[in-house]
Amino acid sequence: MKKPGSVIEFTARRNSELHRAFIGLLSEGASQSIVELYSLAPMQPCSRFWVSEERAGDVIGALLAGKTFPDMLPMRKKMYDEILTRVRELLRANPGMPVCRAVFQVVNSPAPEFYLTPASARTIISRHIKSKRLKARKNGF
Repeated sequence: MKKPGSVIEFTARRNSELHRAFIGLLSEGASQSIVELYSLAPMQPCSRFWVSEERAGDVIGALLAGKTFPDMLPMRKKMYDEILTRVRELLRANPGMPVCRAVFQVVNSPAPEFYLTPASARTIISRHIKSKRLKARKNGF
């Protein structure tokens, strides 16, 4: 769960990467509709897990201690389950490695997907396109 008032410092980078994934699918000449592409884009691999190392450390630490998060959204849960699996593998392969270092490495490694719903992806991509258009207008293009 996201803490109230928290801001992800890499939101623009995530949005740009998601937009590139969407454009990549679009340029492949896929026969899917735009709506289907909004569903496919967040399922594309990405450069990292889009969660801060601090937040992931808090959640993974709690999960390792046996805490559960019954109210966590399904996509968030799926992401943390993947991070937890990778952290456990890393700790098994490197006895004595601090959990925080393992979490840092995992969060900054390539992720299998963006862990976003199609509706969230559509909103992010649409806003990203709109902001690019506004910047282009301001610059006289």
